[in-house]
Amino acid sequence: MGPETTRRVLALLALAGLGFALTAAALRPLVPWPEDYGLAAKLRWWEEHAQEYDLVFLGSSRVYRAFDPAAFEEELARHGRPLRAFNFGVGGVRPFEMDLILRAVLARAPERLRWVLFECLALDPRFPAREDPTAGRVVFWHTPGRTRDVLRALASTPFEPEDARELARERPLLARVAEAAGGLEPAWRLDLAHRHLQALLWNLTSYGQGPAMLGGLLDEDLTGARRTALTPEELAHRHGYVPFEENAEEVDQLRNERLRADPSDYLRRVRELEAEADELPDVGTLVPQVFAARGAAVRAAGAELVHVIVPDRSPRLEGRVLARAGAIETLFDLNQPLVWPELFTLESRYDMGHLSRAGALEFSRTLARLLAQHLESRP
Repeated sequence: MGPETTRRVLALLALAGLGFALTAAALRPLVPWPEDYGLAAKLRWWEEHAQEYDLVFLGSSRVYRAFDPAAFEEELARHGRPLRAFNFGVGGVRPFEMDLILRAVLARAPERLRWVLFECLALDPRFPAREDPTAGRVVFWHTPGRTRDVLRALASTPFEPEDARELARERPLLARVAEAAGGLEPAWRLDLAHRHLQALLWNLTSYGQGPAMLGGLLDEDLTGARRTALTPEELAHRHGYVPFEENAEEVDQLRNERLRADPSDYLRRVRELEAEADELPDVGTLVPQVFAARGAAVRAAGAELVHVIVPDRSPRLEGRVLARAGAIETLFDLNQPLVWPELFTLESRYDMGHLSRAGALEFSRTLARLLAQHLESRP
């Protein structure tokens, strides 16, 4: 092959690559938000009704099942602080995805919005065992900005013994070679980085998103996504909150039955929370710049950000460290059984990690009182 032919081939390849990139960029806006657990339904509702709310609470299923806007509003009104609130909790959401949702919420430019409550979770770059890194929802949130945050977190996340065991289960050959070479930790980080970057590439190229795009155009679900029913009536009257008691799936019901049959493990975890024996993490491992950027984005939208630690079965100590370091300006830590024992009774729990309807009522009222006290403390 002569020099002229080589140049021509390279030019054609470059043009093909450019054409592919431009086509992918043109298709990307057609990829709809995932329908999983009511995420897209809540965004559609917010698109039409954002101007009706003063406060929005973003988080995981722990928020979706725990924050009752009606009870919250009623308690705040008793303290002379009337407002309207919306529950933007979504099942299975990860902190990186929550940041993407936050940007979408703020992009609607809700002029009335004054408060953003945000579930305080550690920025863990690991893929949970049950999570498929090729799933459409995982790929969707791997935008360049969110992938950058994941890689920042990965660079500072401590390497734990369980990480070595997980690598041996998921990548046995890589783990054996890396261990023999004395490079198990770098191999773990490189493997995780590779999977996140692969998801980013699929995001940028809209790989595998044909059914989602076609379904969006036809207003049908062609992806087989798991949905938790969120009807327009529930969104209008419950403002995004639905207790487990009303639409739990079979797996949720099984967790509830296990807790009722044997609460000993849960009670042990509560005692451990009361003891507060866990060592506080190093702030340098928590990617404080991501939390600071989150606060800056909310302030730029004319609202105030409050991080909330929701009552759980495990210690959530990262928020306290970040608050002391100044990366979090306002923190409501409700994961303290000695301070709020009513949020840790068996009656307050649907399962070990989620509040029941009764627990949600108590949690929402407590959160309202904390916000009222926060407002009253201002000069």
